[in-house]
Amino acid sequence: TTEQLEYRVAASPTELRAILDAGPFVEHRGVWRLLPAALEREILDAATSVVTALAWDPAAVDAAALLREVQQHFGDQALACVPSLAVLRKAVRSVLVLPTEVSGAQGDQVGAAGPLLSLDAPRVRRFRALQLLREPPA
Repeated sequence: TTEQLEYRVAASPTELRAILDAGPFVEHRGVWRLLPAALEREILDAATSVVTALAWDPAAVDAAALLREVQQHFGDQALACVPSLAVLRKAVRSVLVLPTEVSGAQGDQVGAAGPLLSLDAPRVRRFRALQLLREPPA
């Protein structure tokens, strides 16, 4: 739990929260877990593929609907791989438009707690290119 980490880690609560928010860590049911890089990439790949396949507007993706679709992708392992919206948000954070980059009424709907995720097209393209480069040649 956060309280246990605050007790065991020599950092202020603010510093600890910054480390947890910036790193590959996610809180689920009050417990902090490491989100492995390979799983993060798989969740991100599934999420961006779902948005493309279902022709959703990448600038305004319903976070709850995307969670359901990504969980469906993982099948029986869904609750172990992507049990919550917090895990999904952490996995796709590298391709999200930052709340500071969004203006107007939509700005209130996206971000860490909003019901919408706004995917940044150049960041998604970069992720897909890196995925292709990671694959061994056929």
